[in-house]
Amino acid sequence: MDFHAHQEHAKEGTALLVCLLVLGTIGMVLTLSLLASAWFYVRLGPEVGSKVFLVAAPVSAAGILLSAVVKNAQVRQGGGRYLAASLGGWPVDFNTRDQAEKQLVNIIEEISIASGVPAPTLFVLRDEPGINAFAAGWNSDNAAIGVTRGALRHLTRSELQAVIAHEFSHIANGDTQVKTRVLGWVYGIASVAILGKVLLRTLRPAGGRLTADIRAIVVIGTIGSVLVFIGSVGTWFARRGQAAISREREHLADASAVEYTRDPDSLAGALLKIGALGEQNQLITPHAEEAAHLFFESPFKSSHATHPPLAQRVMTLLPSWDRRWPELRAVKQSVNIRHDISLDGAALPEIPGLPASSAAAAQSIPGISSTPLGPILGTSLVLGSTGTARTARQPELTFQTPQLGPATNAHIDHARRLLANIPQQTKDFLHTRQGAVAAVVGLLVSEDPAVRPHELLRAGELSGFDTDSLDGASAVIGSLDRALQLPCIDIALHSIRETPSDFQHALVDVVRDFTTSSPDTDLFRWMLRRVVIRHLTDAEDDGTMQDDRDLDSLIREAAVVYSMIALFNSAGPTSRDEAFLAAHEGAGLPRPSEIPTGSALSVGNLDAALDRLAEMTADGRVAFVEGAIAAIALDGHVDIDEAELIRVIADSVRVPMPPLLPAGEAIAGGLAA
Repeated sequence: MDFHAHQEHAKEGTALLVCLLVLGTIGMVLTLSLLASAWFYVRLGPEVGSKVFLVAAPVSAAGILLSAVVKNAQVRQGGGRYLAASLGGWPVDFNTRDQAEKQLVNIIEEISIASGVPAPTLFVLRDEPGINAFAAGWNSDNAAIGVTRGALRHLTRSELQAVIAHEFSHIANGDTQVKTRVLGWVYGIASVAILGKVLLRTLRPAGGRLTADIRAIVVIGTIGSVLVFIGSVGTWFARRGQAAISREREHLADASAVEYTRDPDSLAGALLKIGALGEQNQLITPHAEEAAHLFFESPFKSSHATHPPLAQRVMTLLPSWDRRWPELRAVKQSVNIRHDISLDGAALPEIPGLPASSAAAAQSIPGISSTPLGPILGTSLVLGSTGTARTARQPELTFQTPQLGPATNAHIDHARRLLANIPQQTKDFLHTRQGAVAAVVGLLVSEDPAVRPHELLRAGELSGFDTDSLDGASAVIGSLDRALQLPCIDIALHSIRETPSDFQHALVDVVRDFTTSSPDTDLFRWMLRRVVIRHLTDAEDDGTMQDDRDLDSLIREAAVVYSMIALFNSAGPTSRDEAFLAAHEGAGLPRPSEIPTGSALSVGNLDAALDRLAEMTADGRVAFVEGAIAAIALDGHVDIDEAELIRVIADSVRVPMPPLLPAGEAIAGGLAA
C-alpha cells in the first residue's frame, strides 16, 4: 500500500473508533447512573432512585463530554508540541552541544531531507528511563517527535535511526492526524478513572502513618474505587479503539522504517532491547493511558495493547530469532540532557564585510532573544553592498526522472552527503531562529535595484534587523552551491516555525507582498516564496484543513500551474505546448481547449490555484503531481531548475517527494508504507 492510499485508509478507520468511543461513553454513563440510582433506591426508596437516574445520566454525560472538549481544545490549539510537552517532553535545541541530542538532531535532518517531510519539533522525555518514542501533530508542519532518555542511552545510532524512520512514516502517512484527534476523546473517557486514581493516591500514608479520619478514608476510598471501576468500563472501549487504529499502522510503520533504512536488524535490535527491559519499560508519565496509541511500543502489556505483540514484531523482522531477549547494556554510559545551550542570543562574531555595529545592533524578534549575525561563510567571502552572492545557474547538473513514492536508502545517503557539504557554521546559524529569519527573508528580497531597498526596509520592519544585516544574511544560503540551497532552506524553515505564531502570520503577509518574486523573472525566489507561505500556513492547521476536493473540479487551476511548468521545460520554448498537453495526459485530465498565458500566470493566480489544489483528496493531489512529472520528464532530461520546481510544486500540494538523485546514481529499494 502506498502512503497516499494509506492516508485515505487512515481516515476511513476512524468510523470504527468513533463507534467504540461512543459505546464507551454510553457504558460509563449507564454504569454511573445505575450505581447512583441503586444507592438512593436503597436509602430513600424507588421513587427517589428513578429520579436520581434521570439526573445522573445527563450530568455524567456532560462531565465526560466537557473533559473531552477541553482536552480537544488544548490539543487543537497546541498540536504535536502541546502533546509532547504534556507527556513530559523538553524541546531540543538543534544547536545542542549534548552529544546524544546532537546525534538525534542529525538523524532527524537526514530523514527529513531524504523523505521530503519537514523536520518536526524534537522533544526528549528526560524523565523516562525506558526505550520509546512517539509522533503527534495535525500535519507535517506542526508535528512533533519525542524520544525517551532511555532510547538515547540504550540505542545505537542505526537503531535510533530505525525508530525515528518509523515515527516519520506515521507523519508522512497521515497517521498522526488521526491519532492526535483521538487523544482528546480518549482523555474524556479516561478522566473518570484518572479522577478515581487521584483520590486513591491521597490515601497513601505520609511517613508510614495514616493521619486522616478513618471515616474520611473510607468515604474517599469508596468514591475513588467506584470511579476507577466506572472508568474501567469506558477505558475498555477506549483501549479497544486505540488498538483498532494502531496495530495495523504499527506493522506498516515497521515496514516503512525497514524499507527506508534497508536495515531490519537495527529496528529488530531496538525492539529486542525493549523486550530485554521487560516491565521496566513502562512509561512514568500519568498521561500514558490516553496517549498509548502514539508511542513506538505500547506502554501496556494487556490483550488490549495498542501495538502488535512485541515478539511478533521481532519475528517479522528476524525470522531466525531464538525468542531470547538479550542482556541489556547501555550504549552510552550517561546522557547529559541539557536545556540551557541555545545559541539564540549567543555572542557570535560578525559576518565578514558587515560593520560590527550593524550586526550587534540587530533587534529582537518579538518573543525571541536577539542573535548577532556570525561568521558563517568563512573568511574567503567578503560581502559588498550590492546584495546577495547568488550562484549562477548550473545547467550541467542533471537528475533522474522524478518519481513519486517513498524514499529509498539511496536518498538518505544522498541527504547525508548534502548535509556534510553544508559548512557547519552555516548550519549552526540556520538553526537559530534569528539567523534563519534573516537568511530566508534576505534571500526573498528582489535583486532588482528599483525595488530591493523598499523590500529590504519592509522586511527589516518585521524582523527587527537593519537592512545591511538582511542584505548580508541573504548570502548565507544564496552563496552556496545550487544543490545545497533547498536543504538549507529546509533547515531554516524548521527554525522559523519555532517563532511565535503572531510573527509567522506577519511574515507570511510580508512574503506575499514580494510580488516581484514571480516565476518568469526569478524562478528560485518564486519557489522559495511558495515554500515559505505553504509551510508557515500549514503550521497553523488545527485539524480542520480542507482536503476533499476532486481534481476534475479544479481543471482550470491545474492548467494554470501546468502552463507555468511547461515554460521551464529543459527542451526550450518550442516544446511548451507539448509539455503542457503531456501534463494533462499524465494526470488523466481531458485535453484543454487553450493554454493559459500572460496575465493568467500572475503570481496571484498561481498562488490561488496552488492553494485550491492543496485542498484536494490524497488521490487528487497525487494525480496532479503525476501530471507535473509528465511535463518535466517529457524530453528525458531534468536540469536543476526542473528538479527544484517539481519538488516545490509537489510540496505546495502536500505530497512529499524525496530529492531527485543525480543522473546515474543507483536507487536501491523503496519505502513501502
